[in-house]
Amino acid sequence: MGDKEMTDVMIVLSQMNKAKNVVADVKRLQKLFWDDADIMATNEIQIITTKQWADKYKNDVQALADEKGYSMEIIEAPQQ
Repeated sequence: MGDKEMTDVMIVLSQMNKAKNVVADVKRLQKLFWDDADIMATNEIQIITTKQWADKYKNDVQALADEKGYSMEIIEAPQQ
């Protein structure tokens, strides 16, 4: 696997309104990524994973974001 695939990626789901069950959404994302990501939630959900896993699951995460009304942003770590 090349260096490009090992790039850390953060996917951020920001709440568009406050009437969300974030815990249920985090559990759904944890089932999707299993041990391949660290997932944290405060007023937004943060998924820290590798580019490989982010690319694999970004459509599923976008579907959740669309369904639940989140704004999704993907931030890649700078290349070294």
